[in-house]
Amino acid sequence: MYVEDQPAFLNAACILQTRLPPHALLRGVKEIERQQGRNFDGSALRFGPRSLDLDLLFYDEPNFRVDEVDLNIPHPRIAERPFVLQPLCDLDPEAGRSALGSSAATMLQALSPLQSPPVRVTPLGRTTQNVLEWNGVPKAMGIINATPDSFSDGGKFISIESAIRQASNLIQRGCSLLDIGGQSTRPGATIVPEDTEQQRVVR
Repeated sequence: MYVEDQPAFLNAACILQTRLPPHALLRGVKEIERQQGRNFDGSALRFGPRSLDLDLLFYDEPNFRVDEVDLNIPHPRIAERPFVLQPLCDLDPEAGRSALGSSAATMLQALSPLQSPPVRVTPLGRTTQNVLEWNGVPKAMGIINATPDSFSDGGKFISIESAIRQASNLIQRGCSLLDIGGQSTRPGATIVPEDTEQQRVVR
């Protein structure tokens, strides 16, 4: 039913507030998909790769329902999609109990084990290749300000040598991520040009 031979993709679930009724909200999310390059001319493979896919899982009250040709709420395929249920469980393991008679956690547990189950990741860039797999262990991030005017340590780590020493110090203290900043965020700081920020960070 689903196309399995396709590149890895990212899934997420969110809760939002809106004044739009269901059909207007659906039109809004479809317009977002269109703006992001999704193909709606009928040539795309059903359940195949797409640039963006936004679905409405639930709406308003727990037992709210819509059963029409162009819109079904709750979404009719929630229970068969681990890539939907897993991020939904991250939001609320009990989601769906009132509307579907079973919680997201129970539906996920009822599915057959997958050869490649969904894993929680943190995006680190603008492509799906730059992700950090979440293994359940908290990660500490150290910050190196390569700026002359940061309010706490401005000017301390401008040279490569001092920045490397600070990086080693942060790693020894348990940091697994390093954020190197080239723009001061102190109140009233001057916004520097992009090339200046890049020169401070990339040597």
